[in-house]
Amino acid sequence: MKLRGPLSPKTLRSEKVYHQDRTQNNTCLPVADVTSAPDLSVAVPEFNQQSEEYQRELELPMEKDEVEPQEYQNLTHVVPCESQSQDASQLILVVDIQESEQSVPSLDSQISLASIVSRRIISSPVRRGEVPMILPGILSVPTSESRCFICQSKEGRSRIPNSARIDLFIRARIHIPEKNRVCKLHLLQGYFTEEAKTFIKATKPDTEVNGQQVSKWLNELADRLIQPRRPIDFNLPSQLTEGDFKLLTGIGEAAFNHLLEVLRESKMRESGNRTLRNALGIFLVTLRLNLSQRVLAFLFGIPNQSVISETIDAVSQVLSDKFVAKHLGYQHLNREELMTKMCSTYHTILERDLEDLILILDGTYLYVEKSSDFYLQRRSYSSHKHRNLFKPMVVTAPNGYVIEADGLYFSDGLNNDAKILNHMLNQAHSITSILQTRDCLVLDRGFRDVIDIIEEMGIQTFMPHCLKKGQTQFTMQEANESRKITKLRWVVESVNGRLKGVFTFFYDVIPAAYFKKLNRFLRIALAIQNAFFPPLLTETEVHIRMAEAMKNHDEEANEVQEKVQRLELDARSPVWMEATENDCLEFPTLTMEELEMIALGPYQMKMGKLYREEHLDGSSQFKFYVHKDLTGLIRVRLQSRFSKRQSHLLWVEFTEWSNGRDAIRGYYCRCKAGARTLGCCSHVAAVSELYLCIYTLQ
Repeated sequence: MKLRGPLSPKTLRSEKVYHQDRTQNNTCLPVADVTSAPDLSVAVPEFNQQSEEYQRELELPMEKDEVEPQEYQNLTHVVPCESQSQDASQLILVVDIQESEQSVPSLDSQISLASIVSRRIISSPVRRGEVPMILPGILSVPTSESRCFICQSKEGRSRIPNSARIDLFIRARIHIPEKNRVCKLHLLQGYFTEEAKTFIKATKPDTEVNGQQVSKWLNELADRLIQPRRPIDFNLPSQLTEGDFKLLTGIGEAAFNHLLEVLRESKMRESGNRTLRNALGIFLVTLRLNLSQRVLAFLFGIPNQSVISETIDAVSQVLSDKFVAKHLGYQHLNREELMTKMCSTYHTILERDLEDLILILDGTYLYVEKSSDFYLQRRSYSSHKHRNLFKPMVVTAPNGYVIEADGLYFSDGLNNDAKILNHMLNQAHSITSILQTRDCLVLDRGFRDVIDIIEEMGIQTFMPHCLKKGQTQFTMQEANESRKITKLRWVVESVNGRLKGVFTFFYDVIPAAYFKKLNRFLRIALAIQNAFFPPLLTETEVHIRMAEAMKNHDEEANEVQEKVQRLELDARSPVWMEATENDCLEFPTLTMEELEMIALGPYQMKMGKLYREEHLDGSSQFKFYVHKDLTGLIRVRLQSRFSKRQSHLLWVEFTEWSNGRDAIRGYYCRCKAGARTLGCCSHVAAVSELYLCIYTLQ
């Protein structure tokens, strides 16, 4: 492209025009003010010979000339340098030259073309889009092409997928240079593994990029935003936080990826409708939320409901074959490994040797739909719960590790807990395969009919006592022994509670379509708990102190009970007067930790809080009484939580104006377990907490 028309000194002073000098070996000179420039026609004679050539080539008149004003209009161009190829690696910028209203003045004196050209030419040696720029505040890692930027290894390097770079930027706000390399073991399905992310550290506070990289980066982000999105898509982990994974599947992202590797190792086939990630997500969301298959098809963008059913069946089959066997079953751990799941507090309370294996058993209920099969409907109906259900028998270790879930069993009268355990004892590869002489089973009262059979095998059993006919309250010894068992059995109850709390599929009514797969689903869920969930019981100093207290004080007599019975303090008598505020101040000052040591566990404290809330909201009231002659003794009447007609009468003996746990000398309640000295019942805990609240408020 050629530039025509003369340039006046006024125009040259106000505008900057760039051009490439082809005759001086592409030498580029900066623009300067024409009026202050020397006459190069004298200083550099050779330019005089070349000026005519420049004049003819550029067609710039050197003498006075008059040009029509319109020729000065719209002279903004981007002119490619003729010394370069068509890639426009160097550009000539020609700026607008606007013509004034008056006629264009001519040059009063001759100005050499070299002077003009030397002030109108500047080089642009950087390619278009390659001008470096700094993005402040965008963290970055050092550039590394010869080594993996994570582990610095030179082996097995590859380019970093754009999906991994974008995912890391979205989640960690760290930019990875485009030329960086990474080991393949740090990538998983085009994304950085969770372990690799922990080693990626941003050492540069700013990021250096060029225009092309910024343009490419923005286009990739735009493509990510406008692509079609399903309501739930596990193929885009950057859109799911750790909380999202736990909300939708019940497990974290690391556990999800572990199960995903199990599916990949089994060479499970992917299809056009769903990937392996979404297939695993469909199954886990089913266990977690118990959604219908039609809802799952909508959430995962799958048009056919049958694909959901096939996916759930395929994933559960692979996990059952490849994953469950490593984390659940009587044979997946040897005896030495089983002993690592024991807790010393159990051996202390039961007074057993540390080499003895202690297992806790309990059955749980899985409520199901009424089947159209009359036989199945009849066998699954429970006359105890008045509902249709199946019963698995869960066997756990003291720390909450699930060893096995036997079953499923029908819930009719032919399958109570005792008969189920008797059936298990007669199986070749059942619980008897891991039990030895002197091992212990902690059971509840439903197993009482099978106790003799178990003890004939040389296995010790521990079960709470049952009230005899005509008996209304346990003796002190029976109550203490029962308290030891209930102190240990809470673990299996918590296992069943966590199972139904995390995977609500087992809490809700299970559809009949899943009956054949129900046992498989249950074992997978329990195996997931063993593999990825922390133990339910981790021993601390508090547990050890409680265990020692239960061992050392289980034979102590209940002196308050003896005093009440000897002095007939439970009779209606005018010697009891309703307490006043001043009497309350005489009660010892206790902390919550000291109250827990008195109760020997948190359950009584929780129940005591509920009793206290009920009696303080106006519907019921605490009634405190003090004796006229006996000091340091109060009597309290509480409403029963089961029956409106029934109330509980209790006594607490204490040392007045004292502090600490020893200030409570004793207690006695008329409830079934109120005579025990190992801990207190919920009614005594409610009274103690109430006095603590009164003292705190005052």
